[in-house]
Amino acid sequence: NMLQYIKIALNDNDSSVRIAAVKTLGNTKTETAKKMLMGELSNKDFPSKEFTEKKDFYEVIANWQDRDVKDFLLSTLNRRTFFWNKKSDEIKACAANALGMMGDKEVIPFLEKATNTRNALLKNFANAAIKRLTS
Repeated sequence: NMLQYIKIALNDNDSSVRIAAVKTLGNTKTETAKKMLMGELSNKDFPSKEFTEKKDFYEVIANWQDRDVKDFLLSTLNRRTFFWNKKSDEIKACAANALGMMGDKEVIPFLEKATNTRNALLKNFANAAIKRLTS
């Protein structure tokens, strides 16, 4: 089964292998692939990945454009953190970017709220997502 090999590749030591695996998952657009990807995004070790890899993973999940994904991204964007953490702001920026890619204007108020942060990365990605949704 192809998905078994992809699951193995998602845990490879080489980030380029992991990114290729996630893009392959995105191309299948199956419910199983979506669940695998959401599992990866929810993994406690995921925040420690490089920002560009996190961004790629989040851009792939945006391919599904369904309620589950939108709710997952909104909960990620709105997640409260008890202490400031660069990695959590990176994850929120990735979620904002993915929400902008989904094309659903309903999320604009949540993105606007996210622009009220001191974190430049999150602010920039939330603003870019709003711009994308309103242009």
